[in-house]
Amino acid sequence: MCHDQSDPQLDHNLIYNNSGGLLGGALEIQNSCNPVLINNTIADNMAAESGGGIDVMEGSSPMLINTILWNNRASDTTNQVNINDPDCAPDFYYCDIQGGASSFWGNPHTGAYDSCFDADPEFEYPSSGLYGLMNCSYFPVSPCINAGDPDPIYNDPDGSRNDMGAMWPPITCSGIQEKSYNSLFVYPNPTVGMTKIEYVVGIGGTINNPSVNDVTIRLGIFSVVGNEVLNLVNRIQPAGEYEVLFNASGLPEGIYLIRLQAGPGSAARKLVKL
Repeated sequence: MCHDQSDPQLDHNLIYNNSGGLLGGALEIQNSCNPVLINNTIADNMAAESGGGIDVMEGSSPMLINTILWNNRASDTTNQVNINDPDCAPDFYYCDIQGGASSFWGNPHTGAYDSCFDADPEFEYPSSGLYGLMNCSYFPVSPCINAGDPDPIYNDPDGSRNDMGAMWPPITCSGIQEKSYNSLFVYPNPTVGMTKIEYVVGIGGTINNPSVNDVTIRLGIFSVVGNEVLNLVNRIQPAGEYEVLFNASGLPEGIYLIRLQAGPGSAARKLVKL
């Protein structure tokens, strides 16, 4: 919540899976508060009445830059922004907003809406709390990559144009050679006991750089909050196809994430334990 004529700056925050009562599932901005929000990911929040993502009221006019607003809900429907009062004029620059400005609730939007778009950000695994942007040729590539404000003051740490949202760097598969569509083959899935994981390290270590030799492979199982519950592989391996057997019977029922890191590349798959 932001209120009482304060003008804070919030940058690189992941705000997700919150419930804000009646108004403002993620943020309620009121009483002439004019914060600047830069490179935030605001997703999967819920309000009972309006403003599933952000509720703006009482003369407040926040500015959002390079921010993603996605899958926030209110009154059982998608709702990213609610403009409670006519004297509120939030500005949006280089943002990915589900439904666009035409979907805003409440009063008409009179603020700036510049270089924004409405496109699936292609998060890694939002159901598991993973909101990295996918940048792998085997999956839809996130439109938010290199789509932020081109002013160099917003450049990513590697000097490239800004990626929208809070999470950097993007999730790549550059170190994984896929058999067909998937980097990781997990079966049976769902599972109750013995489970096989197959993965392939590309020739020479990576797809895009065949001169690279052996790479460090790390394969693990993670909880939905990102804690590693089981490490399966942590060693240097040459190019080739590998398989790992493990007994999942000791895991509590639920959803897990299998993550493979192969040098600079990575891949992930959801695992359901019954």
